[in-house]
Amino acid sequence: MDLESDTVQQQGIEPHTKAGGCVLVLVLLGLGALVVYQYDVPYVDDAVAAVQEIEVGELAADLQGLIPDRESSEETDGVAQDETDQEEDKTADSAAPTGAAAGPGGGAVGGERPEPRPYDAPEAGYQEEGFNPDEIELDLGAESSGEPTGGPGRLEDSEIQNVVNANRGQLVDCYAEVLDTYGEMSGSVTFDIAVGADGDVRMIRVAESSLRSHEAEECFIRRARNWSFPATDAGGHTRFQHEMEFRF
Repeated sequence: MDLESDTVQQQGIEPHTKAGGCVLVLVLLGLGALVVYQYDVPYVDDAVAAVQEIEVGELAADLQGLIPDRESSEETDGVAQDETDQEEDKTADSAAPTGAAAGPGGGAVGGERPEPRPYDAPEAGYQEEGFNPDEIELDLGAESSGEPTGGPGRLEDSEIQNVVNANRGQLVDCYAEVLDTYGEMSGSVTFDIAVGADGDVRMIRVAESSLRSHEAEECFIRRARNWSFPATDAGGHTRFQHEMEFRF
């Protein structure tokens, strides 16, 4: 016989009553948990939601201060653009030449051009300090004298022509600039040039000119004074004249 069962029966307690009590306890615990869930959790959620609402509100306020209103921003941009356009108009007005409208390449439009300097005689020239061109005999060249050019310490005519041909474009550029500024002109220019034994230009000047443009002739001299000729073996100087024609 089971003593424990006898004891239970003697005390008037049925086994199924004990099991029922355990089930009751579990049910009560579940109800308690349900109550906690129904009444406590919502309060926690509300608190979290409130915190989130505060943080979002503060962040929105901060961003509102950093991001300008769209309409005011558009108005500000419009004012700034108007000021920029006005400055550009002023700059363009001040850059336009007085009395003439600027055209492509810097020239004038509508026939209004600046007047060139009055021309009486050639003035443009360069001479190295201490150099006396009168001490150098002028070589007129084979075409003028009928005799071969060159000689001891002097450049051959072919050597001179090669250098002039190689640098002719520099003088043509000068002529084109003057045409663009002052309008159509044409004529010939005769240069008087003295070259040292090392091939550097010692003297260059405009001897004669039917082009009659100080601006063009001064540009010619600035370019041609830097030409480099062949050096001569005997160490002499060469002086010659060269004529160039400029036609539009």
